[in-house]
Amino acid sequence: MASFQSDDNHIPERVVGTFLDYLKIFQYDKAKDLVDKDKEYCKSNPQDIPSIWPMILSSLSQLAIAEKSYSSFLYLSPKWFGRKDAKGVYDAVAIECKKIEEQGARTASKFSSLAYLCGGLIPYVQVKSLMIDFFSSLHAMTSIKFCDRSDLLLKLSDILSKCHDPSYHLHQQLEPLIANFITECEVIESLLQADIAMSKWCYPESLLHLQNAHTKISHILSVVSPQATKTSTLIKIGFLGMKTASNPELHVWLKKYKDAIYSKFTFYFYDVLSKYSPQGDMKLYLNRCSNDYCTSLIAFHKKTGASLVTLILNSEDLTIKGPGYSNISIPSQTLQGRESYIAIFCYPSSRVETGELSNLPCLPSCHQASLVMLMSYNERQLNQSEKPVVSYDEKRNVMYVVSRIDPAVSLVVIYESKKSDRDKKSILSYLHDISSSLRYTKLFSDLRPS
Repeated sequence: MASFQSDDNHIPERVVGTFLDYLKIFQYDKAKDLVDKDKEYCKSNPQDIPSIWPMILSSLSQLAIAEKSYSSFLYLSPKWFGRKDAKGVYDAVAIECKKIEEQGARTASKFSSLAYLCGGLIPYVQVKSLMIDFFSSLHAMTSIKFCDRSDLLLKLSDILSKCHDPSYHLHQQLEPLIANFITECEVIESLLQADIAMSKWCYPESLLHLQNAHTKISHILSVVSPQATKTSTLIKIGFLGMKTASNPELHVWLKKYKDAIYSKFTFYFYDVLSKYSPQGDMKLYLNRCSNDYCTSLIAFHKKTGASLVTLILNSEDLTIKGPGYSNISIPSQTLQGRESYIAIFCYPSSRVETGELSNLPCLPSCHQASLVMLMSYNERQLNQSEKPVVSYDEKRNVMYVVSRIDPAVSLVVIYESKKSDRDKKSILSYLHDISSSLRYTKLFSDLRPS
């Protein structure tokens, strides 16, 4: 045992501590190299080395492989014979750690504490395995037009509740790993909550959840933008630098997800932001967008000769107080019939100046009845098909094109003439692409490595 103890580089406690230090800063290759070198050292110096130590090293090596696969979404790649995915490796690590914990409990040596620590890894790898199932479900949503974000939130809440169980916090050395994992989950939770709030046109809730996600992503990436301290909160949310070379793909994807939510937020609440933002800030908001939908649609309106481009919210099953912030003493209201169809974005813009929901962009009265009827009649197709609905009114010489973005939100383009088949094909292609982008279809698809 003397030779094993004499080399400071191979003291078990130091090896395990350094290994965990690498994991908490996402240096998975270095973590694996560290324990693999010690495994080779044990093979070349087998004298007096307890059998439990090579077992610990082997489990830690497998853990590093699983962590790297998890953070790079490799488990979503096509499987091939003989290759274990991260979930399978995590499950194997849990089994081995249980054996190590039981063996360590039967021996009174310095390895007992390390065996006990391996036992503490079991709930950690189990919850990571659950998160793999969550990401697999998220990726599978690319084949569904409207994913059930509430169901995803329930799954995530269940995972987070497990992480807050006292059994997950028995080992101080494992706390940074668990804290990183919780933060990653909370980022996704906040982004899902922001998207749900946006689909219901709730400005304060959307902004709050988006701000929470931004704060947590900033913590994960450990990057502070010098410009952020000189600009408004919303501009900060839209700008976040990162060192992609040192951040795992999971964190890169989380930032892309946040950017996509932010872009959608500036679109859904464009009218609110335009009215209440300091002069010049609105341009900065849009410049921070990964997708500037407002500018794109305005350019599309001019290019195709549209009469009107509008985003319509069907608030029939919602209780709303209007755009932006509202006085809590003002009761929410439920609108019925045609009045429940609100134009939350409209270009060119016209406004309603009366009633509880004043200063809203509104549809011209000459189109309101036709659009409500069109969307009601084609409700099933709008909810199930990716293809926009096209309707031409011969008597009025008006063409309507409708694409459903969220269950209660539709993007509508109106033309005061019939378009040729060639122009119609271009219009449908654009609306399909922008609608898919607003539903994050490509973003969820990109979870699978190319």
